[in-house]
Amino acid sequence: MQQRLFFICLKDFGQKLGQLTACDGCGMTYSEQEPSDIVLHTKFHKNIFNTLKFPVQTVRNIVDAELGFASEHRRIVPGEQTFLYISGDQQVVGCCVAQIVTKGYRVISDGQTGDGQSATSKPWCCSTNAEPVKCGISRIWVLASERGQKIGSKLIDCVRYHFILGYPLKKADLAFSDPTPDGRSFATRYMGTSSFLVYRAFRSPSLEQ
Repeated sequence: MQQRLFFICLKDFGQKLGQLTACDGCGMTYSEQEPSDIVLHTKFHKNIFNTLKFPVQTVRNIVDAELGFASEHRRIVPGEQTFLYISGDQQVVGCCVAQIVTKGYRVISDGQTGDGQSATSKPWCCSTNAEPVKCGISRIWVLASERGQKIGSKLIDCVRYHFILGYPLKKADLAFSDPTPDGRSFATRYMGTSSFLVYRAFRSPSLEQ
């Protein structure tokens, strides 16, 4: 089954999403106002599928294994989109998998526990009241040596701008699938609250999500 792929290969020029262009051919997101981006895109577009050091499925397998996804869940879901962050030497250093989701459930957060345990590391629960969303973040992964550079945030920013053609998503339109402790910490930072929306990623599309 085919899926849409997007590649981010940007230096941090501080562009707003609305100032970026996504190439329909190679999927790279870049600035047409930045000469070095144009040169980079030209080279990338020509060589992307031959010069990537890791096939996309290999990247997905690495991401799934590191995040603890069972092998039966390593499949492409209809409407799923994969966003890859490519380094200057054309290594894949970040990956985000997004899928169509219509309902999310808000994490119930009570801040710090009495023993100083943070809300992102303690057991947690969710509201039973569904809230409407438009996109689910199934996986978000950044190579360990590249963390701390906001690559994860850039990937989700790209998801928000490109997931639905012509309809930039708000943060409130997102839900995260059963995040790991690190994923929960990331989602809390990105969303600006520990009470973000979550969903279960591996139900059939015909079932309520």
